[in-house]
Amino acid sequence: MQDVRLIGGPHGYLSLCPSLDSTCPTCGQFSLLQSTVQELTRHLQELSERLVAAEGRISKVEECDCQKSCHVNGTVHADGATWQRGCELCACVHGEVQCRPVECPELPCKHPVNITGQCCQSCLRHCLFYGAFYDHGELVTIKKCVECECQDGSMQCTRIDPETMCPKLTCPPDEQFSVADNCCKFCPGTVLLVTN
Repeated sequence: MQDVRLIGGPHGYLSLCPSLDSTCPTCGQFSLLQSTVQELTRHLQELSERLVAAEGRISKVEECDCQKSCHVNGTVHADGATWQRGCELCACVHGEVQCRPVECPELPCKHPVNITGQCCQSCLRHCLFYGAFYDHGELVTIKKCVECECQDGSMQCTRIDPETMCPKLTCPPDEQFSVADNCCKFCPGTVLLVTN
């Protein structure tokens, strides 16, 4: 017993017997291998659980409406943004540009006009003429053979030439007659529409 030496550790015998066949694990090596496998199994279980949770989150992200921006002529518009391009209103809808014509309001005048640089027609100024209001572009005949037109707040009047504006009459001149507030003459038997 005096040659016996105690060497600590699971592989102590290898330091005393270096030529010993060590392909079969000792109890210490087996115990270490077993604990390593158990640790790897535990790590694998944790990674599997994390992977399942991550796949669940990814599937929820894929179901949502992700916001996408729109790129137009070097400009980036956020999802839901609106802007005017010429006479169109445009919007960015999930990465796609959708445009429609500008909606113009109904105008209270009879003869709206197009104004350069504007998408919608506009009303010009009314004319106050002999106590009555007339829209831009509206014609009115006053006295005999005088026709007036409202031009953006100003009444422009011209004399009508009966020779060119009135219809040719088939009755002799001594039978032709005039009607109040009318430039043209008429023949007997002509039906006249009187408007109030």
